[in-house]
Formats: sequence, structure tokens, C-alpha cells
Amino acid sequence: MYLNTIGLKEWSVRIWYLHSINGLTENNSVVLSKRSSIKNYHEEDTVFLKNFLKALNTLPSHYCSKDTDRLYLEQQFQSFAELHREYSKKCIENNRMPQSITSLQKIANDIKLSLFRPRKDLCDLCFKYRNNNMSEEDYQAHIRKKDSAREEKQRDKDRTVNGTANVITIFSCKFVVL
Repeated sequence: MYLNTIGLKEWSVRIWYLHSINGLTENNSVVLSKRSSIKNYHEEDTVFLKNFLKALNTLPSHYCSKDTDRLYLEQQFQSFAELHREYSKKCIENNRMPQSITSLQKIANDIKLSLFRPRKDLCDLCFKYRNNNMSEEDYQAHIRKKDSAREEKQRDKDRTVNGTANVITIFSCKFVVL
């Protein structure tokens, strides 16, 4: 009757009693739950997971989302489940405890790694090369031009921020006079 009046279960009172001396506890940190605590993964396993993700082949964003610092995995994995299966195999080979798929997704997000590239992330020349309609030399020349243009744009941005130059961009517009 006493336990029902104050809404306690018998096991709570029993644990309090077992952890007390003459009915009083030394501190208030008595564990009341029978459940085991959440698995505490070793730091080494987390480092192993990060190293696994960093060792995968990645590609930078190319065209549509060129201002992002996110990297994309090459299209060998279609889902995090596939990636987790491969990671689990590596863990077994190296006698490691694999972390959960949620941990894998969180760490991948922390290091700015995504599974797929956006659908419209290729320019016309890169799309041609991808479909084997362009030679390797032409493609490499295109990549060098792209990298050079990005570097020049970044230099212009840095000069503008430093106040050493002003950059003006002019868009070509067609006006129709009625």
C-alpha cells in the first residue's frame, strides 16, 4: 500500500536499501535502472571509422554546387547500408568492433562526406567524358581551365576582402525596345 501511494516500484526501494547504510545513502548518485548503459565505443574504433571514410575515393563538387566544401564518394555505394556493410567487413578483418550505421552517418556528416553527387553536377564537357565521348587530353585541359578559373576567382575574392581591389561583374543582358 505504501509503494502504491507514492508511486514507487518494489525494485526501486530494494536497490535504495541495498545501497544504503542504516537507511541513508552517502551520495545521491544511486543507479536505479536495470538497463545496461549505452555502449561506450572506444576512441580507437571511432578513429578507425574516420580513417576508413577518409580512405575512400572521393570527388569534389564540380558544377552546380561549386561553392561547397562537401566531398562526394564515387558512385560505388548507393546507400549508407552498403557503406556500413563494407565498413563492417573491414572491422572484422582488423578485429575491431563496428559502430552503428547511425554513428557512420554522423561521422560522415561531420567530415562533410556525402554518398552521391547531385544529378546536375556535371558540365557538358564532363558529361561527354563520362560517357566516353571525349578524349583524355581534352578532358585534362578542361579540368586545368576549371581549376585555374576557380583559383583566379578565389584570388579576386581575397583581394576584395583585403581591400586591395574591387571586382565588378557584368552580366550580358538583352534589352528589347518596344
